[in-house]
Amino acid sequence: MMKLEDERESHILQNAEIKEELTQHEELMEMMEKRFDEQHAKVMSKRDYEREYEFRQQIANDFEICERTKKEIELKMELMDKERDKQSNTIQEYDLKKI
Repeated sequence: MMKLEDERESHILQNAEIKEELTQHEELMEMMEKRFDEQHAKVMSKRDYEREYEFRQQIANDFEICERTKKEIELKMELMDKERDKQSNTIQEYDLKKI
């Protein structure tokens, strides 16, 4: 009878130890999940920042290209105006010589 009671107490102690160990593991898992979530949030924030930086760089590059293109077009228009004026003057001179 004493032996059964000792075994019962032993099982109760083992169960208590197992429950305590499970509780510790659960707490550890919760801590690890919390840390993972924090690290993941940092990584995602950094990733978002890098994407925004790259997007801004692309916009700046596109703006520079547009500015260069605008200047090239303005220069071509100026040259075309000069050529048109030159042709107009040539035609006027020709018309004056005809008279």
